[in-house]
Amino acid sequence: MNEQAHANIFRSAIAALQPELGRRCSGEEELLFRAPNYPDYFDDPTRPEPDKCKIDPQWRKFCDLSGDFAFAGLHFFPAPMTDQYSRMALYTHYFQRMETSYRSGCDRDFVRYAGCLSHAIGDFTQVAHLGPDPNGKILRELLPPPPEKEFAAFHYHRSVEAITGECRATLAGFRALGASAEECAWALAYRGEQSVRFCRRFLIPTIEALFAHDEKRAQELAGIPVTLAAELTRDAIESVARMVDSPVEFSAGLPVMLDLRTIPASAEFHDMVYGGAITDGNLDVPPAGGPLVPGELLLPNGRGMRIPGIGMLPGSGMVGERHAWSSWPLPQKVFSLFTATIGMNRQIARDGAVSFHVELDGREVYQSKRFDAQSAALEIAVPLGAAKMLTLKVCDQNDGKSFWHNHAYWGEPLLTRSEVR
Repeated sequence: MNEQAHANIFRSAIAALQPELGRRCSGEEELLFRAPNYPDYFDDPTRPEPDKCKIDPQWRKFCDLSGDFAFAGLHFFPAPMTDQYSRMALYTHYFQRMETSYRSGCDRDFVRYAGCLSHAIGDFTQVAHLGPDPNGKILRELLPPPPEKEFAAFHYHRSVEAITGECRATLAGFRALGASAEECAWALAYRGEQSVRFCRRFLIPTIEALFAHDEKRAQELAGIPVTLAAELTRDAIESVARMVDSPVEFSAGLPVMLDLRTIPASAEFHDMVYGGAITDGNLDVPPAGGPLVPGELLLPNGRGMRIPGIGMLPGSGMVGERHAWSSWPLPQKVFSLFTATIGMNRQIARDGAVSFHVELDGREVYQSKRFDAQSAALEIAVPLGAAKMLTLKVCDQNDGKSFWHNHAYWGEPLLTRSEVR
């Protein structure tokens, strides 16, 4: 994202804060422009040290990450922008320092740390960073430039990134990230995963608009991701302020339960023909393109009940094992319990049979009995302890004889928050 866009995002986020917090953060206009661009200024290995010190003699305090991560700065973090969960440690670093500076009343430090975090947010919502390859080679093959001479040197990263876009005048309402630096980092990562998937859809239309000389359309498209970045930045800043200023009240106001369906998995294995975990149902295949069948479980009283959940189908065994799984990282000790109602999707399970498994940090902590279409659903509750990773797995229990009918279903998969700390 270009320099002006980062500044616009940060200014919009500051302007949307609660009045008192906004006054504390507004500072000097120069700082509001520079702070979100600190990583560009100081991660630049071609900029001489004296020139960096002219911008800010304390720049290492905010941008040199060698002491914590053994690399130079935010842009050198090894995990790609499209893999948000792997960047949780980086976000934790900045949230912790935002919290410390805010508690000590160092507002200018708080703004500079917040600016660096805002830069990271602006980068993962920038569509130029979300293409299929970093150099635009695949995009050039899939979407070749027009034959006009002016497009001969069209750059699929630089040309798209140059489009600034304007933030919406009014941002969406505040959404809390968490009650600790660690939880805020985790929440930002999973909202970042959602943002990456959402913002990718604007890449092709933006390139097409540029090829059509329609810069107005390109600017309109760019305004959607930068508004999202401003909202995430505002949520990050205000979450830190609230957890410092009124921790008990703020923690008590957070949701008691979190629906696992709303959180993108960080890793998963599913049969390529089936296509992955399904929200609120299962796919009745074959034939290819079969309909989505809402999740319906058989209750102990013999009646069926439709409930929200996650549908899975163990793999056929052609590639990998006859199982399927999805994994989610957890913020340590934020959630105490995982609960779900497990069973077969009774509408299409037919002769299928599966077992359900829950793993924490790679260790199995729950294994169900064998379920078939006539088995009543079962409520389970798994304590999470200090686990960092939750994996839900389903395994074929029919020796591969009923692959298309092994429709397993995790009904109402919920994480229950620990007591207010």
